[in-house]
Amino acid sequence: MHNDWIQTYTVIYLFIFITLTCYILYVIIAGSDILRHTKTVLIYIVIGYLLSPVLHTLTDTVSTDTIYAWSVIMMLIHLIFFDYDVPAAVVSESLSINAAIFSSVCLVSRLSTPFDAFVLLTVSVLFFVLSPHLFKAYSGTTLFNGMCFVALFLTLITLYSVSSVLLCYFSFFIVVLCVYCPMMFVKWQRYKDNIYGPWDEAIINNSDDLDECLKDLC
Repeated sequence: MHNDWIQTYTVIYLFIFITLTCYILYVIIAGSDILRHTKTVLIYIVIGYLLSPVLHTLTDTVSTDTIYAWSVIMMLIHLIFFDYDVPAAVVSESLSINAAIFSSVCLVSRLSTPFDAFVLLTVSVLFFVLSPHLFKAYSGTTLFNGMCFVALFLTLITLYSVSSVLLCYFSFFIVVLCVYCPMMFVKWQRYKDNIYGPWDEAIINNSDDLDECLKDLC
């Protein structure tokens, strides 16, 4: 929208269709309180639309280079702390979501109108807040793999329409992270070995060893 590569209303119609489709899929497998969700959507639309002029000018005085740097850093934080369904201390869902939304808030100041800012923030909420719930609901199913391939395909098409260089970089990182690294991890498992020594805790195999240890102590 910033460079007029796509019209604002095209984005609106496209994401209305995608949102309704994904919501139907979510309701099918997880069930849903449609009335409560409708109220939440209406509240977001009203408050978000009223605050969009403020958010549009919030970082207007900051230089464009700084805005882009902040956005990249916040997106990296989002990726680092995102919940990949792996139990780890570094996982923080709230920090990940807040970093992604903050990155979007930084970028909306470079759009032409407050309405465009509202649309971009809405798209960010759909991507970073709501879509993980859909993927978690279908995790481990056949449809989950299909959804991942569709998302990857749409990402590649979008990057190709923006820059072929970005497409090459993205494809390279995807191949390294999703193909090369797992292959090396599996391959290097055979070199894994445990080294035992006097620094290990004592292991008592039977009661005779325990009696001998007690005699030595006495």
